[in-house]
Amino acid sequence: MKKFFLLVATIVVVKNSVAQTGIAFTSFFSNKTLRIDLIHSGNATKESMSVIDMKALPYWSGSRKHLTDWKNYGNNYVEVYDSATGKLIYSRGFNSLFKEWQRLPEAHNKILSFYEVVEIPYPLATVKVVFYSRDFTSWKLKKMAEYYVAPDYYMIKHEEAYAYAPHELLRGDSLSYGKRLDIAFLAEGYTDEERGKFKTDAQRMADFLLRYEPFKSYKDKINFWIVLSASEESGTDDPVKGIYKKTVFNSSFNTFGSDRYLTTTDLRVVYDYADLVPHDQVYVLVNSDKYGGGGIFNFFSLTSVDNPASLLVFVHEFGHAFAGLADEYYYDEEDYARYYPDTIEPWEPNITSLVNFQEKWKNRVPDTVPVPTPDEAKYYNVVGVFEGAGYRSKGLYRPMHTCIMKELKAAGFCEVCKDAIIRRLKLYCE
Repeated sequence: MKKFFLLVATIVVVKNSVAQTGIAFTSFFSNKTLRIDLIHSGNATKESMSVIDMKALPYWSGSRKHLTDWKNYGNNYVEVYDSATGKLIYSRGFNSLFKEWQRLPEAHNKILSFYEVVEIPYPLATVKVVFYSRDFTSWKLKKMAEYYVAPDYYMIKHEEAYAYAPHELLRGDSLSYGKRLDIAFLAEGYTDEERGKFKTDAQRMADFLLRYEPFKSYKDKINFWIVLSASEESGTDDPVKGIYKKTVFNSSFNTFGSDRYLTTTDLRVVYDYADLVPHDQVYVLVNSDKYGGGGIFNFFSLTSVDNPASLLVFVHEFGHAFAGLADEYYYDEEDYARYYPDTIEPWEPNITSLVNFQEKWKNRVPDTVPVPTPDEAKYYNVVGVFEGAGYRSKGLYRPMHTCIMKELKAAGFCEVCKDAIIRRLKLYCE
């Protein structure tokens, strides 16, 4: 019997691939998307990833030129190989709620499962799809599972998503997906009667993002789409206050015990709605005036819309989700001191432990600036190496004295964060 779909599970192979160039999109892919739905399960020391569903979508909104990443960004990673030649033809990194939870003390005492969605170009021939997860002891990406998938595999669904909502282009060029960054806004906690408010809120967010460099310079290379996903009730869950709302994505504050962390675990539903429009980034706007949000690299983001700080939170969270930027603020609690091991260089482009600083922004630091850089006013407007970042007050460093990834009152992204954003923009816009 011909094997169209084969699982090989392992957690011992260390990922060490190099991005390949010169891949002709039309040689390996059609202008469609293969959506792969996963269950990611485990605890602090063990984990597994299992495919539970696959679906064909009628367009591919990602780049047709830059198909493989040049960096191992993300706590998860997917690679696609042409099975006939063994050639790497697509790769992307991403984060997930499971990998965040895995680093919490709670993960030592229980096992949990999280839903995840990965989208890749639709293959013309059989491919090998390999999933990786970062080992937080070695900090390397290790193979979790691999699947061989044929384009005519009968378990791939070719059907319209059961979720439907009015959707439209908010700003940009509807025929340019695949050549621009496509951002999809989804409505959460908006009733049918509040669809006008959602469209206004989405427009506010889009306009505000384009005030910040480097997005401002790339404004003609970004599309904004909206999906008016209506909820039965306005608002969102706030469990600590005993507030529960009937909303389409079941979003909630108090994620992982953090009052302001606003997320959802219903990724199947989120992507069923997102799949109505081209999207490289999925951003859920939550109809609430409470301060909060969350941004997960190449996965999805949420922000409440009616808090005085909502616009700034939106930009900050988009920095996480789009460019993989780390938080640059810090605490002194012991739990956060263990978040990044002392012996590793974080993969995030805007923080460093100095273990492998030459791969970060070392070439950006003037010879006259000390490393580490003293917290003195004369260095506040130059690129340096300022201690305090990644939730740690000691042992981790950020590029400049302030940045919107450190504090919302900052004027915008620092120079190193801008560089990182430009690199990601070029993945979609060139």
